[in-house]
Amino acid sequence: MKVCLISPPTVSEFTERIVAESEARRLTAQHAPMGILSLGAVLEQAGIEVELVDLNQLFYQYIAVGDREKGRDFCAFACAALQKVSTDIFGFSTICSTYPLTIRLARALRETHPGTRIILGGPQASVVDVATLRTFPFVDVVVRGEAEVTLPLLLDSISRASDPGLLGGITYRRENEIVRNPNAPVIEDLDALPMPAFHLYGYLSDCVYAPIEAGRGCPFACSFCSTNDFFRRRFRMKSPQVLVEQMKSIKRQYGIDTFDLIHDMFTVDRKKVLAFCDAVENSGEEFRWSCSARTDCVDDQMIARMAETGCNGIFFGIDSGSDRIQEIMQKGLNLQQAAARIKSSCRHEISSTVSLIAGFPEETKDDLRSTIHFIGEALRFANATVQLHLLAPLAETPITTRYFEQLVYDDIFSDISFEAWEQHPEERTLILEHREIFPNFYAVPTQWIDREYIRELREFILHGVVSHRWLMLLLHREGGELLRVFDTWLNWVRHGRDTSDRIDGSRTYYASETFSADLLRFVQSPEMASICRHPHLLRAMADVEKAQMSLKERETPRRRSKPSEIIESMESVPVLAGDARVLLINADYKKLMRCLKRKERLDQIPEVQMAIVVVRGKDEVRVIQLTPSAYELMQLCNGSRTIKEITGEFSARDLPGVSPVKASMYGLASLAQEGLIDIRAAFN
Repeated sequence: MKVCLISPPTVSEFTERIVAESEARRLTAQHAPMGILSLGAVLEQAGIEVELVDLNQLFYQYIAVGDREKGRDFCAFACAALQKVSTDIFGFSTICSTYPLTIRLARALRETHPGTRIILGGPQASVVDVATLRTFPFVDVVVRGEAEVTLPLLLDSISRASDPGLLGGITYRRENEIVRNPNAPVIEDLDALPMPAFHLYGYLSDCVYAPIEAGRGCPFACSFCSTNDFFRRRFRMKSPQVLVEQMKSIKRQYGIDTFDLIHDMFTVDRKKVLAFCDAVENSGEEFRWSCSARTDCVDDQMIARMAETGCNGIFFGIDSGSDRIQEIMQKGLNLQQAAARIKSSCRHEISSTVSLIAGFPEETKDDLRSTIHFIGEALRFANATVQLHLLAPLAETPITTRYFEQLVYDDIFSDISFEAWEQHPEERTLILEHREIFPNFYAVPTQWIDREYIRELREFILHGVVSHRWLMLLLHREGGELLRVFDTWLNWVRHGRDTSDRIDGSRTYYASETFSADLLRFVQSPEMASICRHPHLLRAMADVEKAQMSLKERETPRRRSKPSEIIESMESVPVLAGDARVLLINADYKKLMRCLKRKERLDQIPEVQMAIVVVRGKDEVRVIQLTPSAYELMQLCNGSRTIKEITGEFSARDLPGVSPVKASMYGLASLAQEGLIDIRAAFN
């Protein structure tokens, strides 16, 4: 028997922006389909021939050959590739966001491979199993929940043409009847599972990091989450020894030493986390790793120990900044404690992802304000990435069950549904006709807040943070809160003469450079000045970020002058570097950044003229504040003076206790070292 396992597509970056081929390969490779890789290993162990098809890789090929631009449907492209596959079983892993596409592919493969069985598994099919079989006759079986034990037994039953009547965890057809067997037990000993079949994947060598399944199950019961249903709230972890051995094996085979530990609640069992840290330390290897954690299941001591043993990233699902919504959605986090954990991660140089959700049915404007305030506070930690999602009603979750009859299809999709903004007409028809199978494409009604308002707020904040993080933090501090700033923005763009014809609230606009330019103009507008306390700080930050934007658009930076080149000839001519901009702003920029990051008072920053240089380096655009003497020296480097002439003019400055010639030579060498000036050959 041969089985072809097909992953669900999860990569959406190519629909959002143009990426280089090398980056595209990396993006797709790093979305390794762990579910079918684990199943592939189990089936091989049982002597079954396995072929893996990663739809992310097919999607990359679809984009690379230009079929999307030509208007060809991805489903047709994938079917053409799969038509060549010879197999007895097609097994689809499913997720909510691309379930309509999976259904279309399954239907097409039944037509091209009429004698082949079609089996669905994974989170989405597991919770809409009966409705799927009732609606789509080309689907033969749904394997529910964890499938490593169930699937080999099912395939054995199929090969013997016997009725799988006693096999737990499957939903199938018996003549004209749909039979739903009892749940299969969860897999208690995850260590007994073989290493995922990375050798069948073929793309791991393109990865910067590799995923490793650290465990399964979540003991909590958040009302919007489907994880606890799929794993039936049975929390388990692999042993530290097995995890470290798998990391070592991947490092030996593929040269990868960075790992994403896949587990929704990695830090629930403190002892096991610390034991894992000990195992990493005792392995004799240098690893970097990331994980997910609840902020009430981790403490400062644990964070410090994780950092010592290579942890470089933690995903924190905060989900709401409102204490009231925390209780309603049964999350129950202490938000002050959550903020402290983010700060602790930053202190230990661990990057954090701070994820929040808006659009709960009970959410008021005050609740939303609290969530956005939490995001604003998180911005002061440079290595914290903020996320804001629209609530998606996932199948069989308490929220969806309660509000199912009120779900609406309003074309305002949650970003949880990756493909929702690019639906094929056939997929849209499926969604509209079968709400019970595809509820995540619908919306839970919000009584107090317009969903379009929330969607545009999300675009404003997330794109604003990506392009202008420190400006957004300053707006949070100056405007009293980011939600008030957003309301002022809406009033400005909808009534301003220069922007009202360009603002459409779309994803395209907020992802564009036009939005960045408009945002910088907005912060200097009378509307913004009316709600802020220190307009000179906003003007200063906007001036700096305008210069940064202009430099980011330039090509690779030029070679820096070496300090030794300064003294090779006194007839050489210093000139401002092409990748540098000198600005006079009306605030102390260093003090402003310190106050933002440390949450210190902004009223201690007076309106005073300061000189800065914005310079583009290899990996970033830097901002350097100049001393008065350094600024004067740079003013002399205008391309019309030799070093000898500059030192002569600079010598006339009154510099008590310092030799003016030495000061000017040292200053020129320092400016060249920083990449702020270039040294040209002497005049002819």
